[in-house]
Amino acid sequence: MPSQETVVVTGARGRFGSRTAAALADAGHEVVAVDLTAPEEEYENISFHGIDLTEEDRARGVVADADPDYVVHLGAIPSPNRGDRVYENNSISAYYMLDEAGKAGADVVQASSESAYGF
Repeated sequence: MPSQETVVVTGARGRFGSRTAAALADAGHEVVAVDLTAPEEEYENISFHGIDLTEEDRARGVVADADPDYVVHLGAIPSPNRGDRVYENNSISAYYMLDEAGKAGADVVQASSESAYGF
């Protein structure tokens, strides 16, 4: 990844997302970090957005406004034991992120959580 690229990272307050956002910012990339809530502290090269990714206009808008080179989609409800809510949240948010990334011409990285392994 060349330097000075713009990267949207969803799930940016989670275990993997927080480390991913920090590593990208430390490498000099502009990071647009998205999670349900934004932290109170500020980080260099990271702009946080508290967004529910199932809210279509807001989810699509954060990607469209960022015009990213990359979207790293890590935002999801990790618990497989929460049934329909997990399916709805994770499917809808992934759809919005992938669709908007395509419109922006951004490359996508999507990963599962450790819950996929039963942790």
